[in-house]
Amino acid sequence: MNCIKLSAFVLVLVVILTACSQGRQDPLGPGGGGGLTEGRLSRGADGPNLALTSVDSDSAIQVIDEEVFSAFLKARSAVPAGSGTAEAVRITGDYSGYALVDGSTTLRELTAEYELKLTFYDYSHAGSIYIGGSLRYMGSANVVSYQELKQRVVVYDEIKVAGPYTGFVKFFGYLLPSDNQGSLISVFAPMDVLEEIIREGTVTFRYEENTFTFNPYPLILGR
Repeated sequence: MNCIKLSAFVLVLVVILTACSQGRQDPLGPGGGGGLTEGRLSRGADGPNLALTSVDSDSAIQVIDEEVFSAFLKARSAVPAGSGTAEAVRITGDYSGYALVDGSTTLRELTAEYELKLTFYDYSHAGSIYIGGSLRYMGSANVVSYQELKQRVVVYDEIKVAGPYTGFVKFFGYLLPSDNQGSLISVFAPMDVLEEIIREGTVTFRYEENTFTFNPYPLILGR
């Protein structure tokens, strides 16, 4: 009888552990942050780490966009003003890690143009998510009274994230839209604001064999 009770207890324990593991994933395993060819992702394992392909995509990409956009702003300021280049210039996340900046900026009349590559090492600006891997940014900004406004930032390549979510995030010609003050426009902005955006490119979430490709900004017919 005792053997039967012990066997039943073990079976229940296995079921509970299996159920718990179905939501939370290993951010440092092959499906999450493992397999990096550039950068590093070793933090964030203590978060929920829900697979990107199993969560609300708009909520997840908003968190990621904010980190990716803020990193660009910080990297842009690290490149010499006017026309100049940067090679392995380090910028630090306000919360964690750092990124190495390579690239150039060119000033053409009233437009500053940027071509930057950021390689992330446990990077986190706000502590909301951690980033490893690398991204390429193609950007420009109108220069008005020595202030850069009305930015255009397009992102390419792939990063890995950990924290609230985990998995790979691949950007392909993805426009990070900004307002006239140069601030990122949220995917949850009012529709009258979103209607002014001409969306570009795609984002692909990947965890293990599961992928999901989308653009979170609305497609306006006739544009």
